[in-house]
Formats: sequence, C-alpha cells, structure tokens
Amino acid sequence: MSPDTIGNYRLEAPLGESGLGVVYRAVALDTGRVVAVKRVSPDKFADAAARRKFLEEARAAQRLSHPHLRQLYEVGESGDNVYLVMEYLEGVTLKSLLVSGRVEAETALAWGAEVAAALAAVHAAGVVHGDLRPSRVFVTSQGTVKLLEPALWRLGVPGGADLTQDPKLEPARAAAMAPEQLRGRQPAAATDIYQLGLLLYEMVTGRPPFLGRNVQQTVHWVLNRAPDPVGPEAAGLDAVLARALAKDPKTRLASAADFAAALRAVAAGEEIPAEVAKAAGPAVVVVVRWTSSLWWGIGALVALAVAWFAYLALTRP
Repeated sequence: MSPDTIGNYRLEAPLGESGLGVVYRAVALDTGRVVAVKRVSPDKFADAAARRKFLEEARAAQRLSHPHLRQLYEVGESGDNVYLVMEYLEGVTLKSLLVSGRVEAETALAWGAEVAAALAAVHAAGVVHGDLRPSRVFVTSQGTVKLLEPALWRLGVPGGADLTQDPKLEPARAAAMAPEQLRGRQPAAATDIYQLGLLLYEMVTGRPPFLGRNVQQTVHWVLNRAPDPVGPEAAGLDAVLARALAKDPKTRLASAADFAAALRAVAAGEEIPAEVAKAAGPAVVVVVRWTSSLWWGIGALVALAVAWFAYLALTRP
C-alpha cells in the first residue's frame, strides 16, 4: 500500500479534519467512483477493546439509509489504520455558515425538520447519534442537509465521568452538551433531541442558548436555565424549543419524528400538535411564578408607601 492509497481507494486531496481524523477525496480503484475517505488515527483508540467498540458502532451506522443521512459505504482496516468510506458531498458544514450569523427562520425550520427526520431513521435502527452539533450537519450545494457520523461519537464524547467540575472543560463544549452528558451519562435518543434543539436555536438566533461568560456560568445555565425566547420569527417555535431543551430527558419530545412534525407545523403556520404544546408548561409556570412574585412585590411596595404617607400625615403638626 502506498501512502496515497488505503484499501481499495486512492486518496487524492484532503477535504478537512475532524475529531476522528483526516477526510480525503478519494477514488475507488476498481470502479472509479468518487468517495470521501476518513482515515482514523490509530492513537484515537486507547486499547484494542476501544477499537473493536468503534468498529462495531461504525458497522451499525453502515446499515443506516435515509435521504438526509450521509451514506457510509464501507468500514475497513488496513494495517494499523481504520478507515471509513462515505458518500462524497459538495457544500459546507452548518458550522461554517453560522460563522457569519443566523439563517432565516424559514430555512432553519426546513433544515431542522430534515435533520429530525434523519434522526428518526437513526433511532428506529436502535442507534444514537450522540454528538449532534453544527459541524455534524452538512449543507449540500442543492440546499438540503445531510447528517454526518451517527453513532461515531464514542471517541469524541467522554462518558461515565461527571464533567461539571472538570477544569479542562471549555465553555463552548459545555454549551453543546445535554445536562445528562455533563453529569457523565451516555447519550441516548433524548440527548439527540436536546442537541437538535440547541442546533435549531442557534440557527434562528445566531447564538447558542446556554453559552456563558465562563465555563462555570455555562454549566449552571445548561443545568438550570430555560432558553430565552427566540422572538417573533416563527410563531410556535418557542413552545417546541421549550420541549426539546427540557432539562429532564423524560419530559422532552417523545421522538425525533414528533420533532420533525412540530417543525413542519410551525413552518406552515399551523397549530403545533397538542402533545408538544402541553409540555411547554414548565417554562410557562416559571414565568407565571416569577410574574406572580413580581406583582406581590409591587403590591408590598405600594402598601408600604401608603403606610409611610399615612404616618407622615398623622405626625405632621
């Protein structure tokens, strides 16, 4: 094998780098088909068991098929190298697009529904994406989106350790994680729904909902703070986001398919499904309680002012 080939593929030019390794534009030596090949660095695996687990997850992802999933054609090994042969795409990542700010609400809703539909197919196969963020969503030159790397999160997302006190945790990374991930639990389908909520919020507003001034504030917001309203761009979207970004995984949207249906309803100006709307209650309760407390406080101040002026009136000569 020459340095420019791996398995049955000739590596032509690097396309970019991710947490797993370098991605190349490549050509199949037998058919001439253009593909993308990701060569996973051997040092990404702590031991042989970690390598086997990764290969198992990758082969599970290989069985997935959906119009909004990047197709994984082959999982191979060549010497110390593990490589993934994938559908070749032209376009940019969502991360690149968000550098210049938010996208239009109509576009965000369409892309969000497409990603949700892809997640529904992933979950139906018993697979969890586990690391959904803007760099994992590819916007093709045709204007549709492709979800990248489902089930290949284990090398990049720590599990089993409480990260809330980790001095090495960076604010941006904390802001991209669900509360249960920060507490050390492994990602589940509900984690994917939460992370899609983060993604949608950032698309519509141009900023992550829980990114604070430092990691301590960010962690506190992820664990405790409700998202600020996104504004009037898409009526009904706040209720959907309140459900998707619920702190308790059990109170989030029941499925990615429900998420897709809710986004399509918002995009069409229709009433969102009752199952989605009713679960926005906790956030509303927080507002009502705060508002109630505010009015009680105002009432107390008014009563105090009346008493003070009455006292002055009675004590004046």
